[in-house]
Amino acid sequence: MGQLSDQVIIVTGASRGIGAAAAVALAESGAKLCLSARSAASCSTVLEEIKNAGGEAFAASCDVSDFSAVEKMVTETLDRYGKIDAIINNAGIVDPIGLIAESDPDEWARNISVNLLGVYHGTRAVLPNFLAQQSGVIINISSGAAHGPMEGWGAYCSGKAGVYMLTRATALEAGEKGVRVYGFAPGVVDTEMQVVIRASGINPVSQIPRENLAAAEEPAKAIVWLCSDAASDLAGQELTIREADINVADPGRPSKTLKVLGIKGDDNRMRVDISTKPWQMVGRLNHSGNHCTAVLVGPETILTAAHCFWDKRRNQWSVASAYHFVLGYDKGEIAAHSKVKSFVVAGDNSSVKKQSRPDFINDWTIARLEKPLGKSFGFAKLAKVNPRNLNKLIAAGSTVVQGGYSKDIAHVLTADTNCQIKSIQSSKSGSVLIHQCDATKGDSGSPLFLQTGKQYTLLGIHVATLPRSNGETDGIALAVDMFQDEVSAAQK
Repeated sequence: MGQLSDQVIIVTGASRGIGAAAAVALAESGAKLCLSARSAASCSTVLEEIKNAGGEAFAASCDVSDFSAVEKMVTETLDRYGKIDAIINNAGIVDPIGLIAESDPDEWARNISVNLLGVYHGTRAVLPNFLAQQSGVIINISSGAAHGPMEGWGAYCSGKAGVYMLTRATALEAGEKGVRVYGFAPGVVDTEMQVVIRASGINPVSQIPRENLAAAEEPAKAIVWLCSDAASDLAGQELTIREADINVADPGRPSKTLKVLGIKGDDNRMRVDISTKPWQMVGRLNHSGNHCTAVLVGPETILTAAHCFWDKRRNQWSVASAYHFVLGYDKGEIAAHSKVKSFVVAGDNSSVKKQSRPDFINDWTIARLEKPLGKSFGFAKLAKVNPRNLNKLIAAGSTVVQGGYSKDIAHVLTADTNCQIKSIQSSKSGSVLIHQCDATKGDSGSPLFLQTGKQYTLLGIHVATLPRSNGETDGIALAVDMFQDEVSAAQK
């Protein structure tokens, strides 16, 4: 059984190129497919390949620029399979290629009708059903042309720029209602579109030798991955083929060519064994396609950054039950999970009353889970050390390690196993650690452990990254003396 077993997926522009390769790859992963093209007969080769391999699919004639045709195709899919789980809005054209001053308005209109309205039509046709079932995946094939103008590609660049904003708008409206929306730029791929581009001789893309083009099977793999639950934390974003490849492959150690805010110099993050101490106590805190990191600090309690529970769009605290804490998350596999039952912020043991996002000094929270996961996986013990004496311990051989689910490699737990503490600052609430751990977005709430031999104790949690004027960054962590009383109470 494949990772997409029994899912029903529509692929537009499925007769050739990326659409055809994606259809084959999706079928190999267990999906049932509607292959959409202007002529159903043009999908015969792809359809035969899928069926010969034991897959299930049918072909439908559909001009994506005609909404009534798209509606008919969607209805036919629902009638045949009873549901739709995803749509790949892939159909597109590059013509007309030529200077704007010499362009044909009708050809321009046709390009926009296919490349932009076609994506809207596909989205519009499936979205009511997705909202009703509170699930669904929309993948809009984007392009680097959406963000950078190319000579002779005025229509194509304009249409893809529109797709980019349509993706963002759809994610904004539907992302918190169970619908995952992605833009995906597959790069320069060896398709028939590239034949047209090379023939034009306009702009540098036309000069790329065919042998340097990627095979259509490469973005097809990424599309399969985006359809899976493993990519859920990246919903609402536009991804490039390079970003997708980083996640499709076993990252092990992330690429040092990535410029990610929070990485200090060389990228020191390493994948860790999530079945061993202390990492089996560290999990992802998921909410509406976003996530933070949290650590078990009691039988049924976790510690994380308070801002993880703050709804920036609505400027208010989120509902606790909308959050899931997941342990042992590794490329879609999990060891255990629980919904959050309640949370308190910065020692407010009565309830969350302050309707304002906390400053970083108060940016911590203890959340109570519905399930006592700490009884099975253990929970972090507090470091019995005055943070201001930390440098002495480090000089004596102890080290500081930090681990979390960084957003750029969100499907595996990675750690910086030799963090540097630049300074320790005092506040009314406790100590603040200025650190050089490689912590990025997604690492908010991640633990800093003090390692002494084989023993790990909780030293603090990462809450923010502070950019410096020289382009460098510092990490900010709240030390254990900020919340030791509340955590100690949760452990009793």
